[in-house]
Amino acid sequence: MLVTSGIYRWFRHPIYTAIVAIVVGLFLRQSTIAVALSMFIVIVYLSIKVRFEEKLLLARYPSYAKYRTHSWGLVPRPRRFHDRPVQ
Repeated sequence: MLVTSGIYRWFRHPIYTAIVAIVVGLFLRQSTIAVALSMFIVIVYLSIKVRFEEKLLLARYPSYAKYRTHSWGLVPRPRRFHDRPVQ
């Protein structure tokens, strides 16, 4: 069953979003080359993983395509007027 309520109403990948927030926070706390490199690797890895998982979700759940248009992926982005969910 495709869950689209709760936190999933806004984020398709809330756990990955939290991981991105943590690694960015670590970088802001300790801005070193090692932390920056680690942050970059984690974000690139999660971006690739999200693309792969979304292909699987599109194949399994036909309604996922519409859900994608109304929720954020890995990180929040400004919404355009036509991106707002229909009530």
